Amino acid sequence: MAGHGAASVNLYSSTQTGGVPLTLTETARPGLFRGSLGVIASTNPPTTGKLRVKNGDQLWVDYFDASSNATIRATAVVDTVKPVISNVVAEPDYEESTVTWNTSEQADSLVQFGESAFLGPHRFRFCS
Repeated sequence: MAGHGAASVNLYSSTQTGGVPLTLTETARPGLFRGSLGVIASTNPPTTGKLRVKNGDQLWVDYFDASSNATIRATAVVDTVKPVISNVVAEPDYEESTVTWNTSEQADSLVQFGESAFLGPHRFRFCS
């Protein structure tokens, strides 16, 4: 598919097994295609260009891989439950602070620290 510029696939979920068409655009790296599609709650009516999902749904797309002459399935799982942050400990020092915490599941996290009103009265902000 390298050099074709675009590829059309269908994206499916456990909730919406009929799938939704998606056009992928070739990136600067020949043969690598990317695209995105919005998801909506499974309780919403079907909407053009949106895939209906609920927590725990499996998402999948089947595509033809010309290099291996086979159909490949890529999958992911929908997770709509925010992780719980616990055991937050801040150990301040003169110029820095070590902050540790636990989350109820694997999560990307960010700690912002500084002298800014944006960060609130404690000058820390946790995002997960």
